[in-house]
Amino acid sequence: MPEQRSAIENVDRTLSADNMHPALHELPVAGALLILAWDETGDRDVGAAASALGLGDRDGHAYGDGISLLLPLAPGRWLAATTSAAAVVRLRRELAPDRCIDLDCAHTWLRLAGPGADDSLARELPIDLREQAFPEGSCARTVAAQVDVIVHALQRRPETEFDLLVPRSLAAHLVTHLRDAGHFAFTGPAVP
Repeated sequence: MPEQRSAIENVDRTLSADNMHPALHELPVAGALLILAWDETGDRDVGAAASALGLGDRDGHAYGDGISLLLPLAPGRWLAATTSAAAVVRLRRELAPDRCIDLDCAHTWLRLAGPGADDSLARELPIDLREQAFPEGSCARTVAAQVDVIVHALQRRPETEFDLLVPRSLAAHLVTHLRDAGHFAFTGPAVP
């Protein structure tokens, strides 16, 4: 696969990292697959995907380790995404081609982390992001700024971190909206 360019490279980055806002950065997606696990072999496929990505068994819940994600989207539908090229090779080797759909270029992976990350997102998402309602490992499909968003609570303590997967074609719009609302600060350069 040719190397992807950043979906948010043209977004103005005048608001830089500080201690007052959570930080937002884009992670490079090395690979993403929609896993079709609709029958009795589906659990095996999800387990094989978790193993290929180096993730432990979470018994039907979202998996995530900061490098790879395996998220339930709907009954019989799981999204696997990773920043590791080696994990992509293992994932494709483990899953039958008729059981997955290639989504390598479909999503932009954003991470919002730091103090107030949950409060910043809560102002934009129509779901309850309080820790007791959306604990670490939770995953939901929702909407922010009229953009479909998959949100995953990667970590709640000691620092709150959320992964956001958004359609690549709308990532710049969402990031610009969040930036203009003052919900985050950029950290680091965009992915190449």
